Amino acid sequence: AITQDKYGYMWFAEGGNNNRIIRFDGYKMKSYNYDPSDSNSLDRAGNECIAADATGCIWTNAATGVDKFDPITNKFIHYRYKQGEVRGVQAILIDHLGIVWLGTDKGLDRLDQKTGEFIHYTRKDNGLSCDTVRCLYEDREGVLWLGTGWEFDQYGKEGGLNRLNRETGKFTSFVNDP
Repeated sequence: AITQDKYGYMWFAEGGNNNRIIRFDGYKMKSYNYDPSDSNSLDRAGNECIAADATGCIWTNAATGVDKFDPITNKFIHYRYKQGEVRGVQAILIDHLGIVWLGTDKGLDRLDQKTGEFIHYTRKDNGLSCDTVRCLYEDREGVLWLGTGWEFDQYGKEGGLNRLNRETGKFTSFVNDP
């Protein structure tokens, strides 16, 4: 995954064995890795998604939530799901209001940065076409769109395009109906 911050730096998320994020300034690369002796370092697992916010901070997925990197302090802030809650983050979007949205394998999450709590949106409670949220997009009018489903769903009945009504917390779904 790739993003660009407000300073023009390119950021890359590298999961797998190397699990790190990398900043490229146009000349050289700097890696940020997990350090078990430093609680302010990157989480030890995840890092398949990356996004930059308007303040210059970098967001990346973690094994049990999301990490925010502040390039001024050079520290990571960890936002974690409650004990026992397991969700795989597949997409990150910071909208025009600075709200952090996470597309997961169990629905959509909205992070309240002040409390560290996640507001969870699902098919059952909010009308998503599918709880596997694979991509997020905010249009020019501030409407949040979600791509859901699984590419190996041979019947294609659950995935689709979803539009969030921010006032009601409900979704309008557009699904393939051949």
